Amino acid sequence: KQCRDSHKKTSYGAYYKEYSLLMATNLESAYHLCLLVHPLLKASGSGSIVFISSIAGVVALFSGPIYGMTKASLNQLVKNLACEWAKDNIRINADAPGYISTYSTSYFFSNHLTYFFKDFLIF
Repeated sequence: KQCRDSHKKTSYGAYYKEYSLLMATNLESAYHLCLLVHPLLKASGSGSIVFISSIAGVVALFSGPIYGMTKASLNQLVKNLACEWAKDNIRINADAPGYISTYSTSYFFSNHLTYFFKDFLIF
């Protein structure tokens, strides 16, 4: 519920608790998991990590500034780790889909603006 509500709020309407939740969920967890699996992937001789990002990390959408910021940060993390870990034969990528119909995006799909973004939606 907190993640869902934070997408609706402006930068002034977000609370510290929601900011912390989105940062932990969308960025910090990815970073810490990478650090945990790096030795294993390196020891295996090759590996691949794929994250789910969002187009909200590339362009401004109706996802809220904090969500977009966390996804943009994830995109940058992917770029930096991909460069750093290429020498270990570890590939890192991120897929950045548009809106996907989930509980967290139900407010968007019930909104009249859906018509204008129908080309970006995945059902």
